[in-house]
Amino acid sequence: MGSTNHSNLLRLAQTVQQATETIVKHLQYTKQQEPSFDQDSKAIQGDADTHSVRIQLNDAAQDLLRLVNGPANEYRSFFMSHYTLAAYQVALHFKIFRHVPLGGKISIADLASKAGIDKDRCRRVIKHLATQRVFEEVEPDIFTHTASSALIARDSDMEAILWMQFDEMFKAASDSAKFVQNDLNGSAEADSPFCTRHGKPPYQFYAENPEKGLNFAKAMAALTQMDRSISALRDGFQWGKLEAPGKVVDVGGASGRVSMDLAAVFPDLTFVVQDVSIEALNDGKAKLPSEIADRVSFMQHDFFKDQPITDVSAFFMRQCLHNWRDEDCIKILRALVPALEKCKPGTPLLINEEVLPELNEVSKYQEHLSRQLFFKMQFNINTILAIFVIASVAAAQQQCIETPANNQCPTSHPKFCAVASGTGVIHTACCQSNVQC
Repeated sequence: MGSTNHSNLLRLAQTVQQATETIVKHLQYTKQQEPSFDQDSKAIQGDADTHSVRIQLNDAAQDLLRLVNGPANEYRSFFMSHYTLAAYQVALHFKIFRHVPLGGKISIADLASKAGIDKDRCRRVIKHLATQRVFEEVEPDIFTHTASSALIARDSDMEAILWMQFDEMFKAASDSAKFVQNDLNGSAEADSPFCTRHGKPPYQFYAENPEKGLNFAKAMAALTQMDRSISALRDGFQWGKLEAPGKVVDVGGASGRVSMDLAAVFPDLTFVVQDVSIEALNDGKAKLPSEIADRVSFMQHDFFKDQPITDVSAFFMRQCLHNWRDEDCIKILRALVPALEKCKPGTPLLINEEVLPELNEVSKYQEHLSRQLFFKMQFNINTILAIFVIASVAAAQQQCIETPANNQCPTSHPKFCAVASGTGVIHTACCQSNVQC
């Protein structure tokens, strides 16, 4: 039998143990309870170092399982995974997460009655999810919440993002091969798998389906809180150097969650949240904290139309362009040019978008999360947007802002300010800005 000194499996297991020990020490030092599957268990609160250790743990644990299970077992689990998504889809559609009482338990018979579904299929769905620690069967046919299911029951934004992904996006994903084949044959009438499946582009679909449009807005807010940290936008630009009182316009800001977070950090700035969706704006108004209510306002605006606000210290667009084709991105950016020309010279335009890592720049776990999002974009658009390659983004912005109607707007070279948590910030203006990144 060979020596275990050079065992890759043991090396991975040791990494798992060391990372876990570091996390346990962090919990003890910060006086946090260890997480459990109990419905009242709290998620681990940590800093950048804790986040880094969590990534190491995920990388090592996943690779260890892949190697021990082997490709055949891994595929056996993977090729059945869409049935788990289907179980979520049914549970969300029939609001099973809401019907299971927090802090209590419920029988299959009562749950099926409340959800409006037959007992057999209700049982199949919730038992399936319980194998993933989503719900727990405490007695035969008696169920209660776990931490995962309780999160969905308590957090309507989390419920919204899951419902969006497991409904319209799941359906669109299933037509990806059909769309690509039609596109290669030159016979694609739709411009994306989403359009192939639903018969219209995403934003038209949401405009014509207000209930789903509101759910989409809530889902975007949930994504902002989940893993799209605003640190690149917050720290990658010197907001404090804007002249007080500064007015910042959040173009395409949905419910304004990002502006609210920035307003809490920069008390000398006011924010105007713009979005075409009244439902999203109303959702933001309802959730606006009282302590910043006098510095965050909401305005309906279609960002394909000329920007109406011209007394601005800065414009920013966060996570807006990645769902649009290149030609549409150019139109969106061009609509800002007349306002930039009328603003004070050097007024910055900040674009905060996803950035794909170079080969081996980050761990496979991190890269997988980024590429999941990147691949998801093809469900909404046909073009692979330049926004994902910073040099191309800069070129697109340069083209957009250097060719306004009157050609009187000299453009500063777009600058790549910062990368954090998978996003980057581009800073440009209609002339060389005095505010430096």
